[in-house]
Amino acid sequence: MTPLTLGFYALILLGIVDFLAWLILLYRFEAGFRRAPKLPRQYIDQPTRRVAAVVAARNEEETIAECIRSLLSQTCINSVIVVDDASTDKTYEEAKKFASDDRVHVLRLGGNGAGKAEACYFGVGHTDADWLLFVDADTRLKPGFVSRALVFAEEKRLDALSVVGQLRCPSFWDKVSTPFLFGLLNSFIRLDYVCDRGRKSAYFYGSFILIKRDAYMKIGGHRAVKDDIVEDRALGSLAKKSGLNICIAQAPDSVSAEWAPGFRSNLKAMQRVIAPSINRRVGLGSAFSFALTALFFIPLLLTTLSLSGLTQTLTPINTIGAFLGVSSLVLVAALSVRSAQRISCEIWSHAYGHLWSCWVLGIIVSNLGLSGLVRPPCVDVGSIPPHYGLTP
Repeated sequence: MTPLTLGFYALILLGIVDFLAWLILLYRFEAGFRRAPKLPRQYIDQPTRRVAAVVAARNEEETIAECIRSLLSQTCINSVIVVDDASTDKTYEEAKKFASDDRVHVLRLGGNGAGKAEACYFGVGHTDADWLLFVDADTRLKPGFVSRALVFAEEKRLDALSVVGQLRCPSFWDKVSTPFLFGLLNSFIRLDYVCDRGRKSAYFYGSFILIKRDAYMKIGGHRAVKDDIVEDRALGSLAKKSGLNICIAQAPDSVSAEWAPGFRSNLKAMQRVIAPSINRRVGLGSAFSFALTALFFIPLLLTTLSLSGLTQTLTPINTIGAFLGVSSLVLVAALSVRSAQRISCEIWSHAYGHLWSCWVLGIIVSNLGLSGLVRPPCVDVGSIPPHYGLTP
């Protein structure tokens, strides 16, 4: 048996592992969403608790007005606190247009920007409401949704409730990248595990975090996680470690936000998600990059070599290789499509192009693991994209 033949057999074995890996990732994603709670579309009871909405905004002049309007449409919100974190555009001026409404309070942080965590904590200091609602500046809520979320939280005796809704995909790149990245992240960290007090998995979606004021202050609030790159994930983890009852519910029909619009923002967002886990650990960063690169390279390599062999001679081993390679590529696309359906993002109609884009994107993401070797534990505000929100 020649070395080339042995190498191909080894590739077949790796192809089997790769196929099983993608199958497991797809299963974990589906299981997480199927078992995670969904917010009921309506409640008969109306909440009596007071809710204050806090919006930390930096360079959000194009989105802040719609966000404030959607918050003012909520019957249980008695105050909307907008904290402008040293924006260089007209975010502050756009927010001040709503100052005639007694419920709206627009605050401004000086300097070069304190960061989202500090801005959120600063806003909390200007309200004594029973519940706090943190949303990103591009979050949109349907009228009455916060009341539904509050009743749900009180019925389940939750200390904090985060909600995953629709992720808007305005551009071509967003339609390709957002569903795929969302699916990949939520297959590694299952959504339903966050609600399970017996598991360590914990994070929040920054587009919607509803938390009791007493519980928030008990754990130190956003100030306790101000040095973390992904403060929403860190806050969720801190809350669970502190014994709070937290949960993530689904409501794609009532909440929408943008994850990280644009190619550069996507890459920066992924880097921010990966870097804290790697945290300059050489072995882990290298293993992460190698594993994900292999996960994406093997199906394409196996498919190409096997189909090339089938054109010359029809053998069982070539047939098996082609099957494994094509099946893995189909699973990649299936994960992306199911993710797009979960977040109500329009699915790109060109299937072959979708497969290719996912593969290229996967190679980029896999090599971001190396960035964790050189990224510091904390990044300065200037390096953070204008859009604060991030899916963990």
